[in-house]
Amino acid sequence: HAVQAARKGAGLAVEDRIELALAGDDELLDAVRAHERYVTAETLAVDLAYYGSGPGGGTGHTAQIEGRDIRIDLARFGS
Repeated sequence: HAVQAARKGAGLAVEDRIELALAGDDELLDAVRAHERYVTAETLAVDLAYYGSGPGGGTGHTAQIEGRDIRIDLARFGS
């Protein structure tokens, strides 16, 4: 839900393919990595990276998942 909220905040359409980058604590990112195929399919992410800054021209959003902060950077694929 956090990625979809970031997508909406960036003014992207639900059907837009995106480049996605996440930053957060290791345990949270490990959980995403374990379910990466599901996450990319559900969010239409063409690329998923894990680091401190997102794809060029992206839009940042901070969310909490189970009390932990995660930074979500995304950009429309091909922008």
